[in-house]
Amino acid sequence: MKKNGKDNDFTKDLWNDCNALHNVIFHQASYTMISDWFLNSKKNEFVDIAKNYFNSENENLRVKSTKQKKRKNQPKKTLSKRKHQKITKEGRN
Repeated sequence: MKKNGKDNDFTKDLWNDCNALHNVIFHQASYTMISDWFLNSKKNEFVDIAKNYFNSENENLRVKSTKQKKRKNQPKKTLSKRKHQKITKEGRN
């Protein structure tokens, strides 16, 4: 990330912190750890980067979840062999 032709180390560090925070949240760290981290960061510059980062993550998650839902809602065309054998042995009700 560059700002006025120079590397902006702060934004790089912040992006890395976003990655770290993402890992902390998904590994169920304590609430106090997360809140301390937010309080110690510079909020104005952090907000834009964090929004972009988490929106991109959420977009990926959203795509996965809709694909899974579509698969679940599709009816099965044929019974599995085992189920078919059970039905023929017991007789259909």
